[in-house]
Amino acid sequence: AFATLQEQVEQLQKQIRKVEKRLEAMEPAAFLFFSEAGAAGWSAELTVENVITEGNTDLILIYTTGGEVYSSRCLANSWSFSADTEDRRNRAYSTALTALLSEAKIQLWHSDTCGPWSYHKAGSIRIHSGP
Repeated sequence: AFATLQEQVEQLQKQIRKVEKRLEAMEPAAFLFFSEAGAAGWSAELTVENVITEGNTDLILIYTTGGEVYSSRCLANSWSFSADTEDRRNRAYSTALTALLSEAKIQLWHSDTCGPWSYHKAGSIRIHSGP
């Protein structure tokens, strides 16, 4: 099973590199799954440490390293991700899980306000090739 998992991770990393090459020429707006009014911008490149879905709100909670406080009173490296449709939420969740498993870096588009639990509010995610 390990070889199979390793092969899957390698395949995901190859796919990430292909997608990243295609996206390099695109404008940042093309990466947005859901944009929020008053958004402050992209985070630094982050390493995903944990991803969960919050049961009552269906928010995606993403815990990272490599970040900072982007909005006053928000916690560094703690993110709440929301999307306006289930499909967009599912794509963002898949992207975060892919980054977690492949050790690829992500960036999150954050607003200028904090979300629940003083987490940064994220509305978009983009992934970079492996470590």
